[in-house]
Amino acid sequence: MANRQQLVGWAMAMEVQQRSLVLAMIGGLDDNQCATYALVPEEDRLAELQRAAQAAAQGGGGAGIGAGAAGTDVILTAADKIGSGLNAVAAAADHIAAQLAAATVSARVSKTFAMSSVGSTKANQVISSMDFTIVDGEEVEPIQLPEGFPEVAAFAMHAYSDEKQATPGFITYLKKCLADQGVKFGIGGLKLVDVHNNKDMLQLQTELGTFKGFLDAVVVPHGVLSYSTGMRMALELKYTEQDKQIYNAGHFERNKRKADDLQEQENEDDEQLEDDTMEDDDVAAAANATTTPTSTPVVEPMASKDRAKFELTSRLWCQSVMELLGAYSVAHYPPDLVITEGYKYHVMRLRGKRLICWKNLTPGQAIFHMANSLKQPECSLVELPPPPPD
Repeated sequence: MANRQQLVGWAMAMEVQQRSLVLAMIGGLDDNQCATYALVPEEDRLAELQRAAQAAAQGGGGAGIGAGAAGTDVILTAADKIGSGLNAVAAAADHIAAQLAAATVSARVSKTFAMSSVGSTKANQVISSMDFTIVDGEEVEPIQLPEGFPEVAAFAMHAYSDEKQATPGFITYLKKCLADQGVKFGIGGLKLVDVHNNKDMLQLQTELGTFKGFLDAVVVPHGVLSYSTGMRMALELKYTEQDKQIYNAGHFERNKRKADDLQEQENEDDEQLEDDTMEDDDVAAAANATTTPTSTPVVEPMASKDRAKFELTSRLWCQSVMELLGAYSVAHYPPDLVITEGYKYHVMRLRGKRLICWKNLTPGQAIFHMANSLKQPECSLVELPPPPPD
């Protein structure tokens, strides 16, 4: 692990374009190879990595350090080894960085737009300019739960008045679900953070102007200083019209029950007062005691069959893609974007020129997928300093 971290730190000091390629090569190394390349002087290391990668791509493996480092044929491109570490995410950074850099240089408009309200026309213009191919996640990386995987309950968003109020509860719920699947939180691990107050934490420069936005929560390494540059996963909660209706109906019923309970208690107190000879101050104290409110009951998730479909509509798709691009433009580690209303999940990821989307995942599928991504050792590395300016 120490050798891999040494190589990652060395690569992070490079310029963006070169850094992404080198991170992809490092991600394909096993621990023995990391130890070998860590011993190579820094001025010679890049050439040795490139020589080994070229030999592997040509089906050779004879080139490398000395007579050839054993196992150079495992240095694959990120596209050949999606989801297995930094090599699975660095290819995306390479493409995104190039596209975003080109868009920034050629920016001609100084207008600012909110990602949350961006129209499909502008969003599609930005998306098409990035030259992505949209891919169904189930086709390239189907999510198959292992036998015996525990059932994961949904999160009842309708127990709250809006998504901002629901976020702390969702963080507690999600943290437990991920921890149950081996994701480490705390020192040396990760942290789930509510970032509602971090306005404009996402920024995307394009030819049309600057798009700004924010998220509901992010996963970052524990101890990281910047939630924007340090995010490993971005979370967007959606409070649906059904949630609002259920909450309002439940809120009315809860208030009605409270009023009925208080009235019943007051009637009992009145009857008691007729028989007792309490002093005035005791009567006042008894009356005050009856006004103590009861706690709000826990709301259980509804049955899936009663839940309205959570579709990735055109508007939600545009907003989500813009947020994903905004996250990529500010984060040092390419994050996934997870969108959910507590019962179904959509997960978006960029890999090279492919925009991969897993739709309508169950809570179990989503937790399994998220846990596998977050358990990659690179996810827990505290944010490294950005490369020095040119």
